Amino acid sequence: MISEKRTADLQALVATNIRAEMAAQELTSAHLASLLDVRRPAALARMRGKQGISLNELERIADWLGVSQARLMKPRDEVAR
Repeated sequence: MISEKRTADLQALVATNIRAEMAAQELTSAHLASLLDVRRPAALARMRGKQGISLNELERIADWLGVSQARLMKPRDEVAR
């Protein structure tokens, strides 16, 4: 079983990677909210790692950003390798 700390760490990592990809593409939380069909505060909570992202949402976000789901789940220094 995955510990709560490991889950929180992965959630934070995914959020960090989503923010980085969005910044590189000049996308905003409003864009993400529209994609996920949620209000902006809910999108911000996901971007900050305060609210979990479902696997379905992760797939939609990855497709939208043009990256793999795996890329969003790896530390940034491992992505360049």
